[in-house]
Amino acid sequence: ALDPVLLLEEFRKRGVEGDIADSVASAVERALAMAQPDELVCATGSLFVVAEARECAKGIGGEVYS
Repeated sequence: ALDPVLLLEEFRKRGVEGDIADSVASAVERALAMAQPDELVCATGSLFVVAEARECAKGIGGEVYS
């Protein structure tokens, strides 16, 4: 639940570059576009965030609740 700006600052202090996205989908799209074929894209957070990232990366339709 940490503010994304503060989290990004902590990463940058440790030499890890990053960016803040408006949504999980846009974050996954940007991360995959930036990654080289031999690089890893890691999604962290709640199970809901990771599940959404996995759905986006694999082109799986999300859950629909009515």
